[in-house]
Amino acid sequence: GGASNGGSSALKRSQTSASSSYKLAAQVDTAAWNDKSDMLCAVTDGRLTVWAYPQIAWTDRDLLPQTSIVKDATDLGKLAKIVSFRGSNVVVRRADGALVATNLSPYPGMLFDFASNARWFEALKLCRFVEDKACWATLAGVGVNAGNLDVAEEAFAELKEADKLEYVMYIKHKVPSREGKNAEIALMKRRPDEAEQIFLSATPPLLYRAIKMNIRLFRWERALELAVKHRSHVDTVLAYRSQYLDKFSKEETDDRFKQLASTVDWNWDQVKAKKNLEKQEEAQRAGVPYKRGPCGIFDPPLDKNDHDGNVLTTTKQLNNKPQRHDDALDDDDADDDFKDSSQHK
Repeated sequence: GGASNGGSSALKRSQTSASSSYKLAAQVDTAAWNDKSDMLCAVTDGRLTVWAYPQIAWTDRDLLPQTSIVKDATDLGKLAKIVSFRGSNVVVRRADGALVATNLSPYPGMLFDFASNARWFEALKLCRFVEDKACWATLAGVGVNAGNLDVAEEAFAELKEADKLEYVMYIKHKVPSREGKNAEIALMKRRPDEAEQIFLSATPPLLYRAIKMNIRLFRWERALELAVKHRSHVDTVLAYRSQYLDKFSKEETDDRFKQLASTVDWNWDQVKAKKNLEKQEEAQRAGVPYKRGPCGIFDPPLDKNDHDGNVLTTTKQLNNKPQRHDDALDDDDADDDFKDSSQHK
C-alpha cells in the first residue's frame, strides 16, 4: 500500500475511462492505498477515514458516505504520515516518530476479495452475516460495475434504496438485449454519452432506446439530432415534445421543432406501433419472447441455481406492488398516459 503526504491539498480520485476526478476529502495530511484491495485511507481534518470502495463515486455518489469508515485521529497530531495499509491494519507515524497502529474491520477486504474473483455467493453470504450497511453499499457498487444485476438488486433492497432497486429491476426485466442492459447500466452511472454510444453501436442500432434516453434526460436537441440523422423517429420526438409542452403549459420556442412540427405528421398510434416493433425485434434477437407479463415486456427464465432464492423472492415481492406510471422507468405504462392527449393532425 503506497503512502503519500498531501499537506493541505484535496484528495482526488481520477478515473481514466471517464477522464474526470472527484474530490473525496479536503485538508488531507496523508493517504495510502491498501496493499490487496481498492480501499483507500487518509488522515483528514483530525480523522482517519477509510473508503472501502472509492470507485463508487462514479457509480452512485449517494452511496459513497455509506462505504466510508471514520475514526477519530486527533491523537495523531499534525504532520502525521501513513507508513502502511496492509489488510485491515493501518500504521501511522506521528511527527514525534511514534508509530500508531489502528485495526479496521476485516470484512471490506474480504468482500473485495470475493467480488474480484466473481465469488458472488460468498460475497452475499458475508453481507448477510455481517448485516452492515457499509458492506451492502460496497457490494451494490461492485455489483453494478461488474454488471451483476442480481447482486445489485439484493444489495439495494437491503439498503432500502427503492429508486435504485426499481431501476435495476427495470434493466433486468424490461431490457432484453445485452447492449441495452449495458447502456442502461452506464446511464445509471451518470454516463449518458457512453450509454448513447452503446445503444448506437448495437447491431442493428437500438435507435429508439437512444432517442428515448435523451428524451428522458430532457436532451431534446440531441434526441431530434439523432432522429434526423438516422431518418427515423422524428415523429416520436415531436410527439413526446408536444406532450411535454402540454403538461407544463408551455409554448414551443425552438425554431427547429417549429419547422418540423409544421411538416411532419404524427399520432400516438403510429409512435407506439413503431416502438413496439423495434422492441419486439430486439427481444427476438436476444432470444426471449416479446409479451406482457408480471415482470415487464418479457418473462426472463428463472435460474434454478440462483443463490438461495433471496434475490428472486425480492423481485416477486416488489412485482406484487402496484405499478407506478413513470415515463422515465416504464415506457409502456407511460404511453397509456400519452393516449389521453388529443391526436395531432
